[in-house]
Amino acid sequence: LIFEPQEMSISYVTMAIIAVSAILKLLLGTFTIKEGKRVDSSSLAALGTECRSDSVVSVITLVTVLVFLVFRVNLDAYAGIIMALIAIISGCCAIIAEASMPVALCEAWRIAPE
Repeated sequence: LIFEPQEMSISYVTMAIIAVSAILKLLLGTFTIKEGKRVDSSSLAALGTECRSDSVVSVITLVTVLVFLVFRVNLDAYAGIIMALIAIISGCCAIIAEASMPVALCEAWRIAPE
């Protein structure tokens, strides 16, 4: 689909739901990370990191749709690649954080539990 993108079907209701979801995931992730630190649970902190990564994916989805609406450029396939990379990096950072091993990449992406 990168070379022959399909027409996007856009619903403003869906866009609003994704925007609210992104905000809620960010808030939930931040709260969960803080609670994980408070109770000294790396698993809880990793769950919070996953929530924050989900919010980033939702924002990327919204940006892709907005770019399509304004410029009529379909970046959906490229956004999918970026989202997959974020999921892979986030998962690796969660595993590494659980093993209590510091990783510069996780800190650079700001997705590792603080």
